[in-house]
Amino acid sequence: MSSLSCCDKPTAHADGKCDNEAPLLHELAMKGEIAALKQQLKEMTEAKDKPWHEKIDAFVDQWFEANQEQVDLGRFTIFGYEFDVLSDSIEKHIYKRVFKIMYSLVTSRLDVVTSHEEVSKGQEGKEEKEESGDDVVEELKVDLEL
Repeated sequence: MSSLSCCDKPTAHADGKCDNEAPLLHELAMKGEIAALKQQLKEMTEAKDKPWHEKIDAFVDQWFEANQEQVDLGRFTIFGYEFDVLSDSIEKHIYKRVFKIMYSLVTSRLDVVTSHEEVSKGQEGKEEKEESGDDVVEELKVDLEL
């Protein structure tokens, strides 16, 4: 069985002692990783608390910068000359509006579908009750005829 050093790694020394620098480097690396994870958690928490329109603004800003050449609305070529008639800020504003409109349409449509499904489920239960009530009425009619 190999002996472990203070930094939980197998030692390369025969006497079982580790170098003084190795545990310090390991500790610094762990502290750096912890700090990075704390920062990531902070960013995720802040993003979670943002309203949906701010999330869309941030997404469009990042998306537009990554895809600027492919999604440039105001750029066109005439007779070999390239023109850009819309500034990037106006294009971003247009994309942000379009994304917000689409998001609101999709979420409102999902709300309508969800509420329609709830109403349908309620009516199905009501129909089942009515059907069971009809069965009772039919049984009573049969009993009265006899």
